[in-house]
Amino acid sequence: MPLIGIVAKRRESQSIRRELKDKNIEIIEITKESIKNIKNIKFQEIIFLQNINLDEEEYKYLKEIISKTKYLIFNGDIEIDI
Repeated sequence: MPLIGIVAKRRESQSIRRELKDKNIEIIEITKESIKNIKNIKFQEIIFLQNINLDEEEYKYLKEIISKTKYLIFNGDIEIDI
């Protein structure tokens, strides 16, 4: 089962989850609070729909997560500081 990480507002994340629930895909929300707990998860892709404000240590964890990810998808309509 592919794992997809998503950085988005909860409402957007839930909407995507509903759309993909029959596709056998697991979606995990990446938030400031969860980033330390998911640093060892290998995602197939990560979707960035909003900016995420992290401190220096949390950016280190995000860099580690991204380095193991196959695909990154960014919303081109907003400015994202990664």
